[in-house]
Amino acid sequence: MCGIAGIIYQQPSLNAIADIRKITELVAYRGPDGYGFWNKGNVYFGHRRLSIIDLTEAGAQPMEYNGYVITYNGEVYNYLELKASLEKLGYAFKTQCDTEVILAAYQCWGPGCLNRFNGMWSFAIYDPYKNLVFCSRDRFGVKPFYYLQQQDKLVFGSEIKQLLPFVQNVKANEQALIHYLAFSITDNADESFFAGIKNLPGSHYLTYDLLSFKIEIKRYYSISVDSQVQHMNYADALSEFKNHFNRSVALRMRSDTEVGGCLSGGLDSSLVALTVARNHKNETPFNAFTAASIDPLQNDAPFAKLVADSLQLNWHLTTPAASNVSHDFTAVCTIMEEPVVTPSVFMQHYVMQKANECGLKVLLDGQGADESLLGYSRYIGALARQLKGVDKWRFLWQAKQQYGLDKSQLAVSFFYFSNWQLRKKYALLKLKGINRRYLNQVDNDYFRQLSEAYKDPLELQKMEITSSQLPALLRYEDRNSMYFSIETRLPFLDWQLLEFNLSLPANFKIKNGWSKYPIRESLNGQLPDEITWRRNKIGFNAPDNIWVNAAKALQPGIKNSALLNQLFDNPLAVYNGKNGMLWKLANIACWEKTFNVTI
Repeated sequence: MCGIAGIIYQQPSLNAIADIRKITELVAYRGPDGYGFWNKGNVYFGHRRLSIIDLTEAGAQPMEYNGYVITYNGEVYNYLELKASLEKLGYAFKTQCDTEVILAAYQCWGPGCLNRFNGMWSFAIYDPYKNLVFCSRDRFGVKPFYYLQQQDKLVFGSEIKQLLPFVQNVKANEQALIHYLAFSITDNADESFFAGIKNLPGSHYLTYDLLSFKIEIKRYYSISVDSQVQHMNYADALSEFKNHFNRSVALRMRSDTEVGGCLSGGLDSSLVALTVARNHKNETPFNAFTAASIDPLQNDAPFAKLVADSLQLNWHLTTPAASNVSHDFTAVCTIMEEPVVTPSVFMQHYVMQKANECGLKVLLDGQGADESLLGYSRYIGALARQLKGVDKWRFLWQAKQQYGLDKSQLAVSFFYFSNWQLRKKYALLKLKGINRRYLNQVDNDYFRQLSEAYKDPLELQKMEITSSQLPALLRYEDRNSMYFSIETRLPFLDWQLLEFNLSLPANFKIKNGWSKYPIRESLNGQLPDEITWRRNKIGFNAPDNIWVNAAKALQPGIKNSALLNQLFDNPLAVYNGKNGMLWKLANIACWEKTFNVTI
C-alpha cells in the first residue's frame, strides 16, 4: 500500500524533477518506508512505499520488468496463484512481491490482466512497446486515482492535493456542491469537488497515448449476477457463502507484517474477527480496534467487548471527546480533501490513529456487507414492491420489528424514493435562500436513475456499490487509514463474494425480518446471542447530538465563507437548527478555506 505520482509532459520541462519530487512527498505518510523516482523522456513516476509484502529493497518502486515500469498502490491478493500460472508460461521473477506479478501479467495478457486480479489497486504502467501509459483502478474503487489534464501535461496521483500545485485558480465544481447540499452525494462518478480534477472510476482503465497525448477510458468490469445461485437451496447457499468468505479472508491475511482489524461490535466486523480467530492462529492474539461513543445510545463498544472477550482478542479502545472534534476539525477536513456527509469519519479517524500508535500496518474492515447483503433499512421499500397482498404487509411488519421503523419511515421507504419529482422537490426545499442559478446544476438524469433504482432492490444495490453510497465510504476509509500509514483490507469486497451475495435471493438475505441472515447464521453458536441476534445497527457512529455543540463553534466560519455567501442569501438561515445541514455547511467552509477554493 503506497502513494503514487506521475507527470507526463508534452515537451521537456526544466522543473520536471522538482515537480515529481514535490507531489510525491505531499503523500509521504501513505508510504513512510521508502521512496523512489523514475523517468524516461518526458514521463516521470514517483512512489512512496508502505512495505507489506516482500519487505526487502527488491520490492521498491517504481519497478521495472522487461522494459515496463510501474508505480502502484494496493494489493493483488491472488498474486501467488497468478505467479504460478505465469511461471508455467515462461515468465521468471526476482522478487516475492505482487508488483512484479502485475507487470508480468500486463506483458502477458495486456488489459485483460485486470479481470484476473483479485484485490484493490491503482497503478500506472509505462509501456514502451505501445508508447503509452496504462492506468487502472480496481473494480470497486477501493484505491484512489485522480488526474488533471492540461494543455501541456497530464498529472496523476493518489490524492487531490498532489494535483493542486498545477492549478492556478482553484475553482469549485458547482454541480458537486449542489448535489452534496441537497442530496448528500459526495462522490460524483468521474468528477471531484474541484473543477477540472477528475477521478478515474472503479472498474475502468485509462490509456494515455504518448504521441497524440490523448486519453481513452474504458470499462473492464461490470457486476454480474449468477442465475444458478438463485436456484440454490438455503443450506447449500449458506455453505457456499461461508466458503467464499473464508477464502476472501485467507487471501487478505497474506502479509509479511501483522494483520489486525477494526471491530465495531456489529455483525460484519464480528464475522471478520471470528474468521481470523478461528482459522488463522498467531503467536499473539488478533489485535482489534474500537471507537466508543460518549453517547450511550450510539455506543457499540459494549458489543465489541463481548466479541473481544469471547474470542480472546487483544482489544484496544479509544473514546473521542467533543474537544477532539473541535481541535481536529480542520485537520480531518484536510485529510478528506472533499466534504463528507457524516461526523462518523472522526470515529474512524481515531480508530486508525490508535492502530498506528500500537504499531499495526494492516487492518481488516467490514465495508461492503450492507450493500451486498441488504443491510440498510432503505432496501425495505424496494423489496416490498416485489410482493403482493398479505406477503407484502407481513414483510413490512417484520421489517418494522427488525429495523425499528415507525409508520412514517416505512411509508417513505415504500413510496417516496421511486418518485423523482417528489424527491427533488423535498431535497431542494432544504436549500432555502439559495441563488436560483445554482439549482440548474442538479443532474436530473442521475437522480432520476437513482429514484428508479429504488423500485428494484438489485439495481439499487448495484447503484449504491458503484456510485451513490460505497465510493464515499471507501474514500473515508482510504484517507483515514493511509494518513496513519495503515492499509485496510475489505473481505466483503472480494469481487467473487460480492457477486455471490448479490445473486442470493432476497429472502435468503432478509429472513423472518432478520437482516444479513447469512452472517447471523455464520455467527450463530460461535458468538454470544447478544451479537448474533442484535436488532440495532450502530457501527462507529458519532455522538451527533453531543458533538453538535462543537460544530456550533464553527458557525463564524460559515457566516464568513465567501463561497457560502455566494450560494445563499444567509448561510446560517439554511442551518435552521438542522444538525446535518450545519455539518455540511461547516465542511464546505473549512474545505474552501483549507484549499483556497472559489466559485
